[in-house]
Amino acid sequence: MFGVVASVESDFDGVRPIQAASVVSLAYDRIRALILSGDVAPGTRLGQVDLAERLGVSRTPVREALRRLTGEGLVD
Repeated sequence: MFGVVASVESDFDGVRPIQAASVVSLAYDRIRALILSGDVAPGTRLGQVDLAERLGVSRTPVREALRRLTGEGLVD
C-alpha cells in the first residue's frame, strides 16, 4: 500500500495545487466583465447561486468576488 501511494505522489511531481484565490480572481474578472460590458443591466439582482452555476464554481468564490465588486462600487 505504501509503495502505491509513493508511486502516485511521484506521478504528480511539479503539479501545483489550485489556489482558492485564483478561482476568486477568475469569478471576479468574469462578473466584472459582465457588468462593464452591459451584459448585466444596472439594477439586476446578482444571485450567488445563479452566478455560481453559470460560472461553474461554488458560491464561495462568487461571494468573495461580489464583496470585491461592492468595495469598488460596482454592485450594492
